[in-house]
Amino acid sequence: MSRTNCLSKWYVLILTALLVAPAVCVADSQDFLPRLFSIGGDLDINSHYESDTNRSAERETKTADLFIRERLSLYTDGFIYHPRFIQFHVMLAAGLKQEDYETTFDQKSSHASSMEYDLSTALLPEHPYSLYLFTRRMEPLSRQQFSTLGTTVEYSTGGRFRYEARPYFVQAQVIRNSDETDLWSSTTTAYNATAVYYQDFKEFNFISHITLNSWYDHSTFSSSSGVSGTKDEYGINALLKKNGISLNSMLSGANYDQADSGNTPVVMDQFSLHERLNAALPLGFRTELSYKYQKNNRRLGEGGDIFDRDMSTRENRFDLLIGHRLFQSLDTLYQFRLDDLASSTGGVLTATHSLLSNYTKKIPWGRVTAGINLSSTIIDQTGQTGIASETYRLGVPGSFTLNSQNIEQSSISVYLKSPLPPFEVIRLNEGVDYTVMPLGSTVQINVINLPAPFVVPETYDFIISFSLDFGDFKSQKDSYGANVNFNLFDNMLSPYYSRQVTKQKLISGDMSGIPYDATADTVGVIFQKDPYRLMGEYIRFDSTLSPYQGYRIEGSYSRSITETTRLLAAALYSSRRYPHGTSFEVVNGYTERIGTVSASIQKRFPMQNLFISAGGSYSQTKSVLDMSVATVNTSLQWMLGKLAVNFGASYSLLESQGLSSDKVRRTHQNVFLNIRRKLL
Repeated sequence: MSRTNCLSKWYVLILTALLVAPAVCVADSQDFLPRLFSIGGDLDINSHYESDTNRSAERETKTADLFIRERLSLYTDGFIYHPRFIQFHVMLAAGLKQEDYETTFDQKSSHASSMEYDLSTALLPEHPYSLYLFTRRMEPLSRQQFSTLGTTVEYSTGGRFRYEARPYFVQAQVIRNSDETDLWSSTTTAYNATAVYYQDFKEFNFISHITLNSWYDHSTFSSSSGVSGTKDEYGINALLKKNGISLNSMLSGANYDQADSGNTPVVMDQFSLHERLNAALPLGFRTELSYKYQKNNRRLGEGGDIFDRDMSTRENRFDLLIGHRLFQSLDTLYQFRLDDLASSTGGVLTATHSLLSNYTKKIPWGRVTAGINLSSTIIDQTGQTGIASETYRLGVPGSFTLNSQNIEQSSISVYLKSPLPPFEVIRLNEGVDYTVMPLGSTVQINVINLPAPFVVPETYDFIISFSLDFGDFKSQKDSYGANVNFNLFDNMLSPYYSRQVTKQKLISGDMSGIPYDATADTVGVIFQKDPYRLMGEYIRFDSTLSPYQGYRIEGSYSRSITETTRLLAAALYSSRRYPHGTSFEVVNGYTERIGTVSASIQKRFPMQNLFISAGGSYSQTKSVLDMSVATVNTSLQWMLGKLAVNFGASYSLLESQGLSSDKVRRTHQNVFLNIRRKLL
């Protein structure tokens, strides 16, 4: 018997004892017998069919999945002696699964069953101090494509103590989670402590409000695959307020240490200190003064690769903002930023002055807003600065652009933060899981795939590590711009125009590439009058990197035809010409044209508790990659007494072809029917 099963059984015994002990000790008192105030039960039937066909040249792959799951759950809530003394919750469930999964090369049929329970008790739940204990066993019967590691059994046991009596709040908890499958197992134990003090003062002259918040989280994880490690997060935050002045101070840190059987460590440490002072000044002025210190250390691998060596990044950033408002119409903001970024191999010192001003004026037909912006930045770089870690959240497949510029492409490493136990960090392979494409002066990361068992499409968190291009130089980047926007005839008509100019010059030294110069002019108009909305825009972007010009037209219609029927429709067309391409990899000029139309209708039947919707869309892209996508979908939600029905179906057709690639045709069908019947 596994240690997890033993622990779960001990928790069951303890919780059972808590529920029945008072009744045993005072068997002659009816007050201590458990009382139920709610009993319920659900019968769920979930069915799903999905098929996918990909055809390219003479190759064709198919997948089809028919999935049916039945689940019966019974649950009750009750108390002992009084609802404010002991409350408890009991849930028992059993399930069955049938599935036929077919691919081009294989065909499988599977049947499975599950047993689940959820037991919890709360002692003194409404008192300032309370204790909550729970134990759970969950066995989700997942579809084949989402359960590549086999049937999973999830155990979770833990407890939480809480004390809350103004001005204090204290909480401590411990949770142990275990996941067991046919192929592997993992265990995570997490400890958490939080303390908060918050108080408003009326009798003191030097302070009117204070909030103190501190926390500490510690977790350990391990798996049968050999991955193990620890994670610690801690911090303290203080907020003080008095007469329009506030001071916010925060100190925080995080440590992550992971190792596996291949002796490939992943060590990440972060420490930060942030101070921010806000003050309202006389004569309409306001100011904000802030300082941030952050240090990141990371070691990924044993240093066999030059870019797997230890890397340390330290940043000191100082910000000063001074704002002013005149007669609710003129807003002006000045900002100074000094940013010192240093690593073990180089550093960048950046100093920026910027000024923004916006003026709003009522005119006979509406309102006009005009603004200007000016900024000047001095960049002083020495050596090669390394960025230990940047985090991004992305839906896969998808892409994101790195925040930095002048990046050494070969130094980029991409890591996935696993959402599955034991939540390790996994290095991805370039060319297999992601590609890197220069985009102007920065870089775009295209995540195209993930290793098993991670499902695509889905949203994940990524950690990026890289270095900037080597260079000892000093440069200056100046920018200025102006914009004007009209809101006329009760916001029915809104023409606008903006111009932004950026110029960079080399003061001393040598830098990679050429100085960046760009001028962007944008003019457009928006027309809004229910149920219509129309927009037209033209943009011209002249730049030393990736210049283009183009226009965009949008239209939409949204109206309730009756009290229970709503119609929505939209159309878009855009054209953008790149005379010199978009990167070093795409250097030939081309034009990108995109057209999209969509429509949907929604209908409610209030007397029948019925909602129906149907819609479709078509889009076409003509560019380096030609692509067309057509979709249709429908859905239904129906409530009939204790019966709930949810139905949906969709079909999509995608065709694409690149300049030097075969034509790809993909069809996708998705149908589901979920039925829930309340039994009690």
